Amino acid sequence: KQILLNLTSNAVKFTEKGQVLITIALTEKDHDGEVLEFSIKDSGIGLTRDQISRLFRPFSQADGSTTRKYGGTGLGLSICKQLVELMGGKISVESELGRGSVFSFTLPFVLPTKKRTEILMPSTDLRGMKVLVVDDNPVAREVLHKVMESFTFKVRSVGSGEAALAELENAVNNTQSKPYGLVLMDLKMPGLDGIETAIRIKKDSTFHRGKKAPAIIMITGFETEDAFQQIEKRNMDALVLKPVTRSAMLDTVMEVFGKKDLERRPGARPIIEDFKQLELLEGTKVLLVEDNEINQQVAREILENAGFEVTVANNGKVAVKTVQETKFDAVLMDIQMPVMDGFAATRAIRNLKLEKSNIQHPASGIPIIAMTAHAMTGDREKSIDAGMNDHVTKPIDPDELFSALVKWIKPGERKISPPRQEVSGAEADVDLPESLPGIDIKAGLARIGGNQSLFRELLAKFPVNHGNTVEEILSALKSGDRETATRLAHNLKGVGGMISAFEIEQAAADLEAAITAQKEADLKGLIDRVSDVLEHVFSGIASFEESQAEEPRDDFISEAVIDISTVVPLLDELKTLLNEYDAEAVGKLDQIKGVLKRSAVQDELDGMEQCLGKYDFEGASEILDRIKYKLNV
Repeated sequence: KQILLNLTSNAVKFTEKGQVLITIALTEKDHDGEVLEFSIKDSGIGLTRDQISRLFRPFSQADGSTTRKYGGTGLGLSICKQLVELMGGKISVESELGRGSVFSFTLPFVLPTKKRTEILMPSTDLRGMKVLVVDDNPVAREVLHKVMESFTFKVRSVGSGEAALAELENAVNNTQSKPYGLVLMDLKMPGLDGIETAIRIKKDSTFHRGKKAPAIIMITGFETEDAFQQIEKRNMDALVLKPVTRSAMLDTVMEVFGKKDLERRPGARPIIEDFKQLELLEGTKVLLVEDNEINQQVAREILENAGFEVTVANNGKVAVKTVQETKFDAVLMDIQMPVMDGFAATRAIRNLKLEKSNIQHPASGIPIIAMTAHAMTGDREKSIDAGMNDHVTKPIDPDELFSALVKWIKPGERKISPPRQEVSGAEADVDLPESLPGIDIKAGLARIGGNQSLFRELLAKFPVNHGNTVEEILSALKSGDRETATRLAHNLKGVGGMISAFEIEQAAADLEAAITAQKEADLKGLIDRVSDVLEHVFSGIASFEESQAEEPRDDFISEAVIDISTVVPLLDELKTLLNEYDAEAVGKLDQIKGVLKRSAVQDELDGMEQCLGKYDFEGASEILDRIKYKLNV
């Protein structure tokens, strides 16, 4: 806490305009613990290399003129360095004069024996709501975007009041689009400010189809008394103060929509109102009717982890045949499938008769729950009209899915299959990156209960299963087969949402809407956009897969005899430079690398180069000691 206070205070002190950004990243992880890196990045005055070399010395300051202008000597940096090292970490700095600084430190932490992470979620009926974030500051906009996405909301972000009005109007004019239910509006923006933008949204039916306007939550970091008065006077829904926390934001959203309690829950396992109800359904047999392999795998994993027995049918025709031959407790029915779609399959099941009689087949009354990426007004009604009992949306929300199953399946005595074998050892040791181009890893993992092995599998399958989707859509359109083209776009939309590739999800949704509305003039541009975002995501997955491939290493020692009499003086000179935090150490290291080229200490030399690149002189000095030991110096 003290280190963060010192470094952040310095950043604020030396930053007259712009911003200060504090981030935390996971850098190392094993069975016993994790190493976290804390970074404080500012857009302030910056430092020269000479100033950096003296920064962490006791009773030293970067520059006397700095003290006179800003009123401080930076003595806290020496204290920070001592505290970090006492806790087993390292501190470093990257800076450029006039362009800001980044102070970073790493610390090792021991993992708790029992992981219990509280996950905040909105009530089921609010999930998937469209939310518009409006803020002129790109960092604040990104933070709000990610916070709202973590609540399962479909989020778009814009940087001005004018752009917000344009986005809302576009959503209204697109009959295939779901309207926005909530707007997060920054109070102070250049041009059209938050209050004026909100007034226009509330008063002008252009932005909400003449129906109820979206709820508007104003966000501000200052002038709070005036802000409260303004939102009360203008009849806005709520005010949230920056910095915005997830808990405060979700409390406000729930309050705005008249919901009393948040669903606060431990991670990994889906929650419904009563766990005992779900436990009473263990052993339940479910027929999953779904043609997409990735969707099949995710749904199967969620259901089987809760004790359900799952059988998969690839299309509606197979589903009708399967329910006649095997008794199931419920059917999860995708809508858009080849051969026979979900609506037709449901009607066929409802009309089933016993052989050579007019008596209804027992399967004709089975609970059927629609499971589809359609989430627009009227879609639920279409499912009910076709004979389905309920409707849940994709990407699959475990809570919504289980709530529907609990509602329609009768509890009772069932044979429970033995639990599945958990993956262990190397198979369970999956190292996913924090992010991939176009994919929100965190959101994707949250959707499948944090199962990293499964998510890694889904990523690998995505390019294989959808590498030809654009060509297939083009081919279908060329032959006049709009039904297939729509289904392919719909399928891609659902899978994009499933793996939290939100750009793909949105691009595919726009394309599906254009095909359905027969907007020929828009198709080329929309198909190109789908192609571009797919290529972006595929490229990121390919790079990740390549980085994970095991490559044999050449551990070698040069056969040439190392001239110790030449090496020792160079190593001693480098040690002195490192102890004095002298940037000349970089040149000296280059000289040593030439002498020790292709030697047994090549990895250590590369490690020292990385440390010096971050002005981590202490780290480089420790590596130098290892080099001396390996060379028997």
